[in-house]
Amino acid sequence: MWHPPCSLSGLSHLLEICRLSLITATQCVVTGVGPEDVALGNQLEPKFREMVAALQDYLAQNEPEIYRDISVDWPELARAQLVISANLGVDVSLPDGSIVSSACDAHLLLDPLTIYLRNEDMLFAHESGGRVISQCFKSPQRRHIVNLAWCSPFIREDLPTEGPMELAKDNDDDEDPLEAIKVVVNGKIGSTIALGRSDRKQKSDNASPPEPTVPRKLKNINSIKISSVNVTNASVTRGKLRPGHKTDLKEPGNRGTDIGSGGVNKSAPRGYTDNDREQLALQLLAAVVADHKTKLKDFTRLPLVGADVGDGLKRFFEIKAYSGDMPDSVAIEMSEILRARAAKKDFYLAVIAGLEEGYPTVIKLFATPLDTLDWMQGTSIKLAGLKSKRAVEIHLDL
Repeated sequence: MWHPPCSLSGLSHLLEICRLSLITATQCVVTGVGPEDVALGNQLEPKFREMVAALQDYLAQNEPEIYRDISVDWPELARAQLVISANLGVDVSLPDGSIVSSACDAHLLLDPLTIYLRNEDMLFAHESGGRVISQCFKSPQRRHIVNLAWCSPFIREDLPTEGPMELAKDNDDDEDPLEAIKVVVNGKIGSTIALGRSDRKQKSDNASPPEPTVPRKLKNINSIKISSVNVTNASVTRGKLRPGHKTDLKEPGNRGTDIGSGGVNKSAPRGYTDNDREQLALQLLAAVVADHKTKLKDFTRLPLVGADVGDGLKRFFEIKAYSGDMPDSVAIEMSEILRARAAKKDFYLAVIAGLEEGYPTVIKLFATPLDTLDWMQGTSIKLAGLKSKRAVEIHLDL
């Protein structure tokens, strides 16, 4: 018996020349299996479920098209019955009516979903377990990738600890992306924010200035809690083009200070860099928005992506980080505009303000910001209306 790594739909002429018969799954009957073999397979199922979760994670992050190509759903594959039999074989009914018996190392039965193996070691062998698992995917041209991934020891060494990842689902026309984010954040209200595996704090810039006597400091993410989440300015209105701000000169009058006095209300020097602030904003967004099934990735070092963060598969988040109060407008680059147009409902503008000690920390998430926020054009393109347009508003407390 031959299991070719390709589709047989265009090989009918080759099969005829080679005098080969096309055998379907319905023509095969498993033999050599008893109740004790089912019990032996049950002992292997916890390990099998872990490996399915690892494969699901790997394909979701690295091969999303293959992830979606599975012919059964992922939970069904994880619940597949395993049978281990040293006497495993199949009886094959040929077109001429004869029956041929053959020993085999692995066999897949789709209904009910059952995986037969000659021994436990066959589960991670390319020609047995890898081939059987790959048959659960529709495209024959992609099955070799599934086979290699399933048998890779590196994937087995990195088994997920928080359940398998799932791809972000396409937004239905009636689905409100902001309400979906609100549901995730609601479940975290009152809990101290903790960094997950994918959100470990990165090292700050080596160029950080030495700490002055009383520096301005960023907040510590480990002491921040979510206090509330709401959808603000609920009436959805489309954005408009605003005229740019006109710069007017102001007369100083009698204001000002004597030269040499050092001035008044001089800001203390910063004890952090711009990179420190951006990383804190990135960590906050990942901790607040992500759930255990999604893992956000940092795109800030990748040029022309048009977003700072994403799940690598579907949703994109562009982050604007501020040490102090929430602004009313933010500048947006052309790459971000292009990403927003391409991703449509899966692009979010995340404005995070109050990252420095002494300011209230607020995260505002805007869906489809090119449509819902106002445009301002000056020396750069800006999106305005951050304080008056519809958004998910998340308040954080120390």
